[in-house]
Amino acid sequence: GAGVLELGLEVTLVEALGTETFVYGRAAGGSLVVRLGAGHQPKKGERLPVRVSTYHLFDRATGRSLAAEPDRERGPA
Repeated sequence: GAGVLELGLEVTLVEALGTETFVYGRAAGGSLVVRLGAGHQPKKGERLPVRVSTYHLFDRATGRSLAAEPDRERGPA
C-alpha cells in the first residue's frame, strides 16, 4: 500500500516471539496484525494508536492479496 494510515487498534491477542511481538486486533471495522519490537507488550483490551506506512491488504472472502490482483478493467500493468 501507499501513504500513511493512522488507526486505533483494539488489542485482542499478543504473541511474543523473541525479537519481535505480533499484536492482533480490530481497527476500522476489520482485523489487523501489527509487528512490533520485543520491548513492546500491549495488553489484551488496550487501545493502541498505530501509524502504518507499510501494509498489505487481503480479500476477506478469499484471503488473497489485493496487490496481486491486476485491475480487471485496465488489465495487467
